[in-house]
Amino acid sequence: MIALCLSAGCHPVSRRPRMNPACARATELALRSGRAVTALHVGDPANPALRDYLGLGLPSMTVLDTGGPADALPALIEELALLSPRIILCGDVTEAGEGGGMLPYALAGRLGMAVLAGIVALEGETIVQSVSPRV
Repeated sequence: MIALCLSAGCHPVSRRPRMNPACARATELALRSGRAVTALHVGDPANPALRDYLGLGLPSMTVLDTGGPADALPALIEELALLSPRIILCGDVTEAGEGGGMLPYALAGRLGMAVLAGIVALEGETIVQSVSPRV
C-alpha cells in the first residue's frame, strides 16, 4: 500500500487555494502504480484545493483536522503508524504555510524509513529515481 501525504497549495499570483503541483505529481505516480493508495491531508477539510486531488482519481482522502494551524508531523506519524504503508509519497516543495519541504525527511526519520528524492516511477517492487546533473 502507498500512503500519499498531500498538502494544499497556493497559487503564486492570486494566492487562491490549489493542489500543490508536487503533490499532484506524487498522486499521479501512486495511481499509475496499480497499488492500493491511501491519501492523507492535515488541515482544514473545507479547503477547496482538496477536491482537485479527488478529481485526479483518488477514491477518497482522509483529512486529519487539527482544529487550526498546527504542525502536520505528529498527526501524520500517528496515522501512518496505524496504516504501516510500504511506500509513503510526499511532494517535495510546500506552497502554503510555514513548511520548507522538510516534511518527507522528518517523517522518514521518525518512522525509520529511507528517503528517495526525485522519484519518477514505481514499477513492481522497483522505484525509479531521476538524477539531476550538478551544474
